[in-house]
Amino acid sequence: MPYIVESDSQDAIRLVSDGKNRPRGLSILPYIVAICDRDWEVAFRFVRRESNKAADILAKRGIMGVMEDEFFINPPGEFVHVLNMDRG
Repeated sequence: MPYIVESDSQDAIRLVSDGKNRPRGLSILPYIVAICDRDWEVAFRFVRRESNKAADILAKRGIMGVMEDEFFINPPGEFVHVLNMDRG
């Protein structure tokens, strides 16, 4: 069973998935590719931003500097209701 990575950017999925035409100079891309090349199966799936509000909120918090290198075992309390909305 593959690890599924969801993104609201079809361009990002294409860049990571396209093994031949990866542009140079994108700082995070080599790290993503290296992780995907490990001994596991990774599948990418496009998800509209409107149907993935929890990821959108986390991304915005990261950009604003509210979060830095955090790992969650369980979702933060304020995101539980958003996750439930995304699931529906």
